[in-house]
Amino acid sequence: GVECTIVKKDMQWRFFRDISYLAAMGKAGGGRNEVNPRFLSLFAVFNMVFPHGDTLHHIYATILKGHLQTFLPEIQALAGPITKLTLELYATIVKELPPTPSKFHYIFNLRDLSRVYYGLSLTLPERYVDSKSFVRVWRNECLRIFHDRLISSKDKELVQGHMNDLVSANFREESEVVLRNPILFGDYRAALNPETEPRVY
Repeated sequence: GVECTIVKKDMQWRFFRDISYLAAMGKAGGGRNEVNPRFLSLFAVFNMVFPHGDTLHHIYATILKGHLQTFLPEIQALAGPITKLTLELYATIVKELPPTPSKFHYIFNLRDLSRVYYGLSLTLPERYVDSKSFVRVWRNECLRIFHDRLISSKDKELVQGHMNDLVSANFREESEVVLRNPILFGDYRAALNPETEPRVY
C-alpha cells in the first residue's frame, strides 16, 4: 500500500498507510475560488447535476402528502400548490440573491428546502383545521429559513414582496389572514418543565 511519512510540530514521525481521500466542493463563485487542475487530476471527479424542477416537485410534494394523510381533505389538497410556491420562491431567491464577498452566507441549497418541509412536518391535524392556518405556517417556515438569513432591508423586502405576490396569486381568499403580521409559531408554555406533555408546534 501507499505509505506517507509526515513530521509533526513535536518532531515525532507519523506513518499513514493505505489512505483514500474523499472531498466535495461547489462550483467557483461567491467567494469560492477555482481549484488547480493539477490537484483535481489526483482525484476521480464526479459531477452531480441539480435535480430537474419536476423531480424536486415530486420529491417534496410526496413528503408533504405523506404527512398530511391524517389532516382534513382541504389541507391535504395543499401539498401540490404549497410545493409549487416553495420551489418558485427558492428559484427566485437563488437567482436574485447570489453569494458575494460581503454576503458569502447567501448560499441556498436543497438542505434549506428540506428544512422548510421539516417545519411543516411538525404540524398536527388537531391544530390545523383549515387551509388559512396551514398556508400561514408555510409562510412562517419560509421566513424562518430564507428571510432570517438576509442582512439588508432591500433583500428582505425582495423576499417579502415575492412571497406576498405568490400568496395573493394562489390563495387570494386566504391572503388577508396568511399575510397578517406579526407571524409567530411555537410553544413556550412549558419550555422549562421537561415533565409536562410534549411541546407542539
